[in-house]
Amino acid sequence: MSERTSNIERKILRALEKAGEKGVIQRELWGMLGVDSRSGARIVARLERMGLVKRKRIMYKGKATYLLKIHEEAKIEMKILEEIKEIPCFTCQYLDICGEGGSVTPEKCMKLLQWLERAVEQKSKNTNTLTVYSNR
Repeated sequence: MSERTSNIERKILRALEKAGEKGVIQRELWGMLGVDSRSGARIVARLERMGLVKRKRIMYKGKATYLLKIHEEAKIEMKILEEIKEIPCFTCQYLDICGEGGSVTPEKCMKLLQWLERAVEQKSKNTNTLTVYSNR
């Protein structure tokens, strides 16, 4: 998701991600998010043009509507963004002075080291093999 996605677009994508493969009926989505149907339909059409949402026309309770699902690529993008948010550097008070040769460096940062160790541990739990690269 880029900076171009609005807050309501992100809410829609999160709701669709949470719904998983079953998707969400478009009419029900408006109630969940408190959005009027006209605005909501425009937003979903925009998300569909961006390739983030899939719409399938269906009959629901005797009326035509759409079943909405999140596109697989959007799920991957959302997961990457969530993982990036966890990197301690982005919330570090020393970010503006951190760098090679300075008093604060990534090589000496305990928060970054601990985060990397947890990431490696988590990765090793998720797979049976772990590839470690070193420039030493």
